[in-house]
Amino acid sequence: MERLTDESQAAAKRAEAVDATPGAGAEAVAAAGATTLGAHRVVVYRDADAALVRALATELQAEPGTVALLGADDGTVVVCLPRAT
Repeated sequence: MERLTDESQAAAKRAEAVDATPGAGAEAVAAAGATTLGAHRVVVYRDADAALVRALATELQAEPGTVALLGADDGTVVVCLPRAT
């Protein structure tokens, strides 16, 4: 029970950090795991926390030319595609 509480608190802190610094979380993820494919930046990322994955998806969606596949340990999968112009 203590381990789950610690993990939950750590996930909440990571999510707060993403919310507190707009763009910082998405940029860190993209820099760590981005591949350039033509005119697009492709990001594949996995984290234990679904809330963090959703927060990152929101940020990455605003990045022009970014395609992202994000997953969480609870089975959550989020795909972000560039907005049509």
